[in-house]
Amino acid sequence: MREIDAIPNNQVEFLKETKNHGQLNSSVEPLIEADNEGRVLRSEQTVVGGFKTDPLNHVWIFWLYFFEYCVITGFFDRLAQLRKADESSDFFEKNLFTISQFLYQAGVLIARSSLYVLKSKATGAITVVLLAHFLAFFGFCLFCPSLSRWIIFILALSLGIFGGWGYLFSYFRCMDNTKVSEKNREVLINYLAISAD
Repeated sequence: MREIDAIPNNQVEFLKETKNHGQLNSSVEPLIEADNEGRVLRSEQTVVGGFKTDPLNHVWIFWLYFFEYCVITGFFDRLAQLRKADESSDFFEKNLFTISQFLYQAGVLIARSSLYVLKSKATGAITVVLLAHFLAFFGFCLFCPSLSRWIIFILALSLGIFGGWGYLFSYFRCMDNTKVSEKNREVLINYLAISAD
């Protein structure tokens, strides 16, 4: 929502007065909005204008998913290969990849179920946490693939929790954005889904 600069002051006063006295035609009223200070607001916001109200949200969710999926599709599998997990007789070691994936999914389920108790718009901070996970697993694959499997399992659960929160909070941030029109909110939600893929 933004001010209409093109409407002359005398027309703004006329619109405010007729709206206050109930003389404004109902077919015109939805197009005219005024805030508490009497400024006329535009409800016909462009999609680009809506995007500009929070442009970083789409960037954060893109990088969040990039880091998350590099870990779960690449690094989990590579660690299992480097450790020769399929040749182990230990249940947890033999199923390292599967258990890591299960714990990741459990973390996502926990996080995405938490909106009623935890709301935040800190998608940037969560993306940085996922970058740290990405770098940690990248380092494990390069330098110490034989680290304790329990560390891998804890980090897999943590990755799922923060990944789920990043997804949840990105959409919450879009839905709670009071600067975007309802019409454009739907478009921005679709942009979020495209950015996440």
